[in-house]
Amino acid sequence: MRRLMPLAALAMIGGTLAYLAAGTVLAPDLWADPLGPYVKTLPAALLALVALALAAER
Repeated sequence: MRRLMPLAALAMIGGTLAYLAAGTVLAPDLWADPLGPYVKTLPAALLALVALALAAER
C-alpha cells in the first residue's frame, strides 16, 4: 500500500485538475454556485499535495 500512495495522490491531483478544466469549459457558471461544486475540490487536491510531500520525506 505504501508504495502506491504517491501514485494515488498524483492520480487524485490529476483527476481533480481534469474535473475542474472540463467543468470550467462545460459549465463555468458553477464556479459561482453557493454550494461550490468546484471550490470543494480544491482542498482535497491540496490535501493530496500535502500527503505527497509527506510521503517523500519518509
